[in-house]
Amino acid sequence: MDTTELGKLIGRDVEIAPLPVEAAYPRPMLHWEVAKAALGVVCCLAILIGLQPSPWVAWPIGGVALMFGYYLRQQAGRYAFRIRVDETGASVMRGGRRLEFPWERLKDFRLEFYPNGRKARSGSLVVKLFRDTERLRVDSTLDHFPTFLTHAARAARAAQQKGLALHPTTVDNLEKLGL
Repeated sequence: MDTTELGKLIGRDVEIAPLPVEAAYPRPMLHWEVAKAALGVVCCLAILIGLQPSPWVAWPIGGVALMFGYYLRQQAGRYAFRIRVDETGASVMRGGRRLEFPWERLKDFRLEFYPNGRKARSGSLVVKLFRDTERLRVDSTLDHFPTFLTHAARAARAAQQKGLALHPTTVDNLEKLGL
């Protein structure tokens, strides 16, 4: 794995930790994202209640408030997200439920890059694992993301040798990172 390239893409130092690893989203980042989303909801509601605009203005502002509310719900849900990565796969605690994603049962693997701007050289990496009807989506803000990505990519390459077709963008992203 090209840790220098991965570090440039996600904008932080990269360390591959020995397995098993338990990871979660960093609390300070979650606090900030929840605060921004809550502020967006409050501002939209303040405009709607305080100014009582015409329906032509109120409906779009209400839509924006709903989007901020959805983002708030999504970020608040990350507080309870825990993932354990070991040699056999990844297990996730989500809402009191434990979901297992064994490496040998992968049905699909995606690695996507979302740049911070049009010509950005840094951004966010997202790994998506699919098993039967379950899906796991993890982004690069997760603690120990490089360790998770390394082992998930090895499993995807092994599954590819057994007949799993990887998306061309995923193959290209894996090659750029030396995986």
